[in-house]
Amino acid sequence: MGLLKREDKELLPELYAVQADPDPTVFVKLFYPAGAATWFLIEYSEEDNLAFGYVYITEWEFGYISLDELEGLAIGGLKVERDEFWTPKPVSAAKEEFLKNMGL
Repeated sequence: MGLLKREDKELLPELYAVQADPDPTVFVKLFYPAGAATWFLIEYSEEDNLAFGYVYITEWEFGYISLDELEGLAIGGLKVERDEFWTPKPVSAAKEEFLKNMGL
């Protein structure tokens, strides 16, 4: 099935659709369960299985995310997961929630 559900793909704006928005909405949250790596998806291209989002691995940055690469990533037997309880919210609120949950 992959990391994204059909509903996610329908909900996520196409790539470049919200690039002028200073605080775009994060529609999907992906994470690595044994670390802090987190991908907040803002836009998506089904044709390329490529997303744009706000990412935390060792620092925060906006960037393009290959869902094919994330789906193939497995470290110590663990794979990237989709947060099933995520509710869409602006990037600023997503970052604030992340930092709070990490105790930062």
